[in-house]
Amino acid sequence: ALEGVDDLVVVATQDAVLVSRQKDANGLKRLVAKLKVAAPEVTENHIKVHRPWGSYQSVDNGDRHQVKRIIVKPGGRLSLQKHHHRSEHWIVVRGTAQVTVNE
Repeated sequence: ALEGVDDLVVVATQDAVLVSRQKDANGLKRLVAKLKVAAPEVTENHIKVHRPWGSYQSVDNGDRHQVKRIIVKPGGRLSLQKHHHRSEHWIVVRGTAQVTVNE
């Protein structure tokens, strides 16, 4: 919440909040340049990753697990993959999925 301030632009997303003077057109460029030096992962890794078939968002990461929320566009297709050292568990929350196992 902001109160009693003028001339600000406030942008809030799931992984960042930007507060800047509205009239400072180059402020965002300067900020990104500083972040690329001080904390490059902030400018390179985002919570939501877009792909041609939809998007995914990392929900939790651990030493031996990773949980992602995957959104597949209607008619979208993920490539067939094979993993020797991990298992995958899928839960379809909405819609219908066609899954290929082995052949």
